[in-house]
Amino acid sequence: MVETVYSNKNFEAASSIRKSNSPRFLREKGSIKESEKSNMKPLTYQNQFFQSEKQQTNTTIGETKSEKRYRRQRLCFCWTPYCFGCIALLILLLSGLAALFIALLANKTSNTTTVTTITTTTITTTTTTATTATTTTATTATTTTATTATTTTVTTATTTTATTVTSTTSTTTTTENPCVLVSMGTSNILYTVTSPNTTSYYCLAFAWTSSITGLVNLAFELRQDPDYWYLDDVSVDNGTSEMLINGNFESGALSPWVRMTPNGPCSGAPGTICNWRAHSGTYDLCDGSNGCADLISQSFMATIGQAYNITFWMKSGSPGSVISANVTLT
Repeated sequence: MVETVYSNKNFEAASSIRKSNSPRFLREKGSIKESEKSNMKPLTYQNQFFQSEKQQTNTTIGETKSEKRYRRQRLCFCWTPYCFGCIALLILLLSGLAALFIALLANKTSNTTTVTTITTTTITTTTTTATTATTTTATTATTTTATTATTTTVTTATTTTATTVTSTTSTTTTTENPCVLVSMGTSNILYTVTSPNTTSYYCLAFAWTSSITGLVNLAFELRQDPDYWYLDDVSVDNGTSEMLINGNFESGALSPWVRMTPNGPCSGAPGTICNWRAHSGTYDLCDGSNGCADLISQSFMATIGQAYNITFWMKSGSPGSVISANVTLT
């Protein structure tokens, strides 16, 4: 670069001389060239200079890379393939331990508790016995398996408790009377009652023999001033078939039964179908005729000399006076 500046200065001087005097310019030009030749350095020296600069540059770049590598190693001590291998091996080892722990946790057997309770209660009319037997069994089984080592622990605990309590009480048992068949022959009056003391359903059964061939009317004449009469499950059976229709009142209607007032108009509730206090099913006949008795009846075809079993269930809503019932065949 020094040589270039020097040449430019000589060239400017020569140009100025040429402008003033051309022969002089030629002389000066020749002297300038000689001077440039004497001042020019050999090409070999220049190449050595550039090669030295290049080597210094390469050395500086190499030192910079080494310094950066050293800095990275200081920042991360595992910045080597060996360290990477160790880290990968450590990760694999931790993964294996985690898988083993999950397998052991999945194979863990929870505790099992079995509780058995047996209760027996016997109630008689005078003595009540309560017996309670409790058995508790707790079983714990734990199994742990790791590689080739196996450990098994079994714990069993059994507790049995038996308690018996006996007490004496007063028990009232109500049993419906069975339908005992009473032979009536050819009598037309089957049943008569006034002021009954019972308020439970009771059965009445009669064996009756018809003295005529034709329609026979089965009639219930009922009066219940304080409450109701309840009538249900009326049946007339000739041994092979039922003679009445809607004898259990389960149609929900009174027909073909007929209500009449042979004793004049009565107060209270006349005989009708109701859906409470039935002996069986849903419906029954309830009659609360007050002041006099009304009459509920149904006719059936009878044959002379034929025996018929007549049964029905009755219940008085309350005991007391001014209560009556008459059952007849006419």
